[in-house]
Amino acid sequence: ADTRSGGDVALEQSPAVYTSLLGSGHRRGPDAWRVATAAADGLCGVFSRAQHILADTTSTYAQKHGAETVLRGSWHQQAITGLVQCLTQAAGVSSAASCAALSALAAAVHVPVVGSSTSSAAAHFPLAAALAARGTASGSVHPALAAARVAAGAALAEQRGALTALKAHLVPPPPGATALASQRPGDVLAVLLAACGHSAQCCRAAAVADLPQALVEASSGRQSVGALLTLAAIGRGVVREAGARPLAPLFASAEGLATALRRLLPILQAAQTDAAAASAAASALAAITAVNQHRWGGAASPPSRSPGASPGARVAAASPSPRPQSSLPADLYSPATMSALRALVVARGGGRTLMFEAHEGVGCGTGALDGPLALAAALVAASGPAAPAGQAVIRSNVASIMLDLLAGCAALPPAPALQELSPTGVLAVLSLATFLASPDGLGPSLLMRKEVLPGVLATLGSGHLRVMWEWPGPPAEG
Repeated sequence: ADTRSGGDVALEQSPAVYTSLLGSGHRRGPDAWRVATAAADGLCGVFSRAQHILADTTSTYAQKHGAETVLRGSWHQQAITGLVQCLTQAAGVSSAASCAALSALAAAVHVPVVGSSTSSAAAHFPLAAALAARGTASGSVHPALAAARVAAGAALAEQRGALTALKAHLVPPPPGATALASQRPGDVLAVLLAACGHSAQCCRAAAVADLPQALVEASSGRQSVGALLTLAAIGRGVVREAGARPLAPLFASAEGLATALRRLLPILQAAQTDAAAASAAASALAAITAVNQHRWGGAASPPSRSPGASPGARVAAASPSPRPQSSLPADLYSPATMSALRALVVARGGGRTLMFEAHEGVGCGTGALDGPLALAAALVAASGPAAPAGQAVIRSNVASIMLDLLAGCAALPPAPALQELSPTGVLAVLSLATFLASPDGLGPSLLMRKEVLPGVLATLGSGHLRVMWEWPGPPAEG
């Protein structure tokens, strides 16, 4: 029924019935896959209606209460798990059930932005909200949507073969293999981006399933921005998840890594043509650089990202001194790359809408400045400020622009560009400042400049830290 006309999100008990029927095809044979397909279609409608109501600022109290009541039901997480199982079990057996389960998963974790759910850039991210003296960031998602994303990440990581089934919807099958009747790359990216942004375990599982290579292949198509943002999310999650364990490589071979750099660098360097794709490519390259620090000569260990750490400790944690030697690929800090980073940071002066909201949907978690600043920080971290990569960052004026951003945190009014810094971007700025303030960089006096120190202190203010602590997602992202 249509909730906008006063109806309910779903008939009473129907979501639980749909959930119970998801395994019909696996239990009863091929003929029963039609039942599982219909059940997945039913759940897709329930999720879509409920999530849109919760995200729509024009929804009435009664409508939102009804949607919340449905999504608080005990069937909710069971449905997510059941959809992942259906997707996995339908692989190679029922294309219709596979597509229906994937569409329902996408409806559960991704809410496309419409006019009434567009978030104002002025207070979307925690830093922008704090500088605007808002109590909360408007980009925070409803708990039901966050719970669905967490559940999807856990189910995809735990269900054997689930990520392989997802990949079948993203890349064309090899010669001679049976193709799906209808591939859904957009749904795959929506599910992966939402799940990996909330589950480091899902990121590691995705890397093991060789999804990064598939995302590199997809980065040259119509889904370029979504593929690059998803690759970046997987890379960040792999770094978070590693802990005492070795990092899971994003690419199974040196050739795969070289192919990724060869594909992604031209996208970044075309910043003047497609700023969104270039910024997303910078995010992906930053994540690739962080994962490969052990190979290229990066920092001995990353900053503390303990989930139990206070927000102040997480934001202010200083990065360790990098190793003196580096074997970073020179193309990562070539003049063309540095020119693109500078162009991306300079061009985005703050706007009414967010650059990536159309791709990430409600609860957009990536700012336009995140990618270029994260890549600059990763390059300095992986080589040291005195190495060629570090010197390239300094010569490119990206470091100077970063200092201007820090100073802008204490300015009145705040610099408009700060509206496009998510928590990931803020951490990149502070990390870059920490490395550049080392003795072999620009020196400790860098952070004591009268125009910079107030900005650093502003990022550590109680208002910003509280809003950042409430930001949805894993600890390293918020």
